Amino acid sequence: MVSNCIGIDVSKASINVHIQKNSKDFIFENSLKGFKSLFSKLKKIYKKEIENIIFIFEPTGSYSEALRQFCSEKEIKCFIINPKQFSNYAKALGEEVKNDVNDARVLSKALHLSKKGQVKVPLFNGDVEHIKELMSFYKFLCQFLLQYNTIKNLKVFMND
Repeated sequence: MVSNCIGIDVSKASINVHIQKNSKDFIFENSLKGFKSLFSKLKKIYKKEIENIIFIFEPTGSYSEALRQFCSEKEIKCFIINPKQFSNYAKALGEEVKNDVNDARVLSKALHLSKKGQVKVPLFNGDVEHIKELMSFYKFLCQFLLQYNTIKNLKVFMND
């Protein structure tokens, strides 16, 4: 078992964390404050080995972006596992997933599923992230305008 793996289950308000080295479970805020608290705790546990830790988590859209950015800034290696791959892995182990604490525990054991080059410090570019947000808003706006115009045309059609 690799003791430098940190399993993290990310949700909207919190992150459930399982630390392999001491088999402890923790809950932190899903925020910069929470990530700093986690990192502080990990520095106390791992001391000089802190540069060898690996965070393992699933990408959960906007909920995991702040964690990814934090890892990029602190140069923490991550294995960001595909959710389907994680689900299949948990089933193969006979583990019940969709329980945040258990998910973090299972994630902490999933390093051997990584392929060459998948364990790395995540890249984060603020400009790219901003463009992604703008594109997302643009798509939302286009969908909204399509629905609005459809309703508007239906009203005109119904009144004729």
